[in-house]
Amino acid sequence: MGLDISGIKPNGKPCSNNEEDTMEVFTLKGFERSLLKSEVFKMDYESENYDYVSDGLSMSYGGYNGFREALSLASLGVSANVVWNKAKTLNKNEDYPEAIYHLINFADNEGFIGPKAVKELNTYFENNFDKINKNIEEHYQDALQRLSKCLTETAKNDGYLKFS
Repeated sequence: MGLDISGIKPNGKPCSNNEEDTMEVFTLKGFERSLLKSEVFKMDYESENYDYVSDGLSMSYGGYNGFREALSLASLGVSANVVWNKAKTLNKNEDYPEAIYHLINFADNEGFIGPKAVKELNTYFENNFDKINKNIEEHYQDALQRLSKCLTETAKNDGYLKFS
């Protein structure tokens, strides 16, 4: 068991009526703005009403937590705990760029980041990749490259980042 992060997009196939095989795409706190009402869809495992547009990361939860900590230090200069504590007390990100702040604060379980936020994250990574790559621990550079590639491919397809 572990965490998989991949890029998906709806393909227009209708949903089955079997509720056990469907999951309504939801967002977690901080990403509400990333899903417009027209962008919400039910992800259906039976009818496969979505396509994968990019593989991203696949790692243990502990591995992802280590990567997220390294990403926070390399991009924001602070531990993920600082981001989480600030999120609990203020629920806003006055000191940090919005996209990366919310990615660090995003839960490491099932959830989705919608098309608007994916594009914001992609722009952030495009503008800051060299700095982050230079500052991140060497053994996380491959994960950083895979996540960046996933964001680029998902953003150009108006897709969702799927955490499962």
